[in-house]
Amino acid sequence: MRHCYVSIENPSLFGERYSGRQALGLLHQAVWWNKPDILKQLLLMPACNSRIQTKETMTEVGETSTCTPQEVIKKFKYTDIEKLLEQHSIKLTTEEELEDLPTFHYQNRDVHLKGLGLLRITLASYRQTLCPFTINTNKPLAVVMEQIFRYIDTNDNWSTVKTKICDSLYTVCKPAVQVLKATKTKETFYFKIVNVYTNEDTELYMYLNTALRRQEERS
Repeated sequence: MRHCYVSIENPSLFGERYSGRQALGLLHQAVWWNKPDILKQLLLMPACNSRIQTKETMTEVGETSTCTPQEVIKKFKYTDIEKLLEQHSIKLTTEEELEDLPTFHYQNRDVHLKGLGLLRITLASYRQTLCPFTINTNKPLAVVMEQIFRYIDTNDNWSTVKTKICDSLYTVCKPAVQVLKATKTKETFYFKIVNVYTNEDTELYMYLNTALRRQEERS
């Protein structure tokens, strides 16, 4: 288990999930260790998302992939701490309310960045994988994107990117993950990733287009 100190200044650790049992987020870990005091502290933090799902993983109770903390509790039959999450869930934003929330807040006035909020967020979130090098902030976005592609296209960097993408997509669209995981060459990976993101019959396509539509409406 990876030990993390969580603070309001570092809310991203709520989503830290790795492999095996470590594919569980911090809330899942508190549940797995049956630590109600720690769970209470986590639930009090504004950044806490008690709906977060696990990545692909197995534990001693069996399949625990794409499970929320509450679903993990049910599998382990920890009835006492289940009440804590039930109380927290009452205060959560409803699915209808979530539909009205902006995907991002557009603040940059640069014309060449307008409408690219989601792209910038993605690059920032996965910087260590996509661009673990110093970026010249004076360069236009098109030049930066070319640098990123050249990096991914070098040696076996594409394979690292594939692993990260599959890991991130697991709770969104399992069929897309299966397609990408099966790729063995760089060229096949490039072909398939375009295919899975443009296939109109998948949940991934709807998920992405909903985000892009919100971006367009808010920009």
